[in-house]
Amino acid sequence: MPKINLTVALCERDGSPMMEDDKTEFSLKRALLRILDTPLPDDQHGVGKLRLAQLGLKVAAGAEGVELTNADTTLLLDRAAKLANALVFGQLVLALDPGQLAQPQ
Repeated sequence: MPKINLTVALCERDGSPMMEDDKTEFSLKRALLRILDTPLPDDQHGVGKLRLAQLGLKVAAGAEGVELTNADTTLLLDRAAKLANALVFGQLVLALDPGQLAQPQ
């Protein structure tokens, strides 16, 4: 899979960048790390949490970009579907798996 640009700012509906409380842009990297770090009731213990921690380290280490496997992308988007609002989720799909948007529903 191609390298994902983590520095991209997520946008509001009017196209302006989403901003954090500290007035910094809400980047794809920050969104992915929040999705990985937010616990879900159905999170597995042990191996499952270790997988989340390893993927979090991989994303955090990617200064500008990261290469994700299909399994990484599936895990991230499954968690995002449960944690993110529709605006953020749509942008995550566009960034991580744009082909999914082209498929008829």
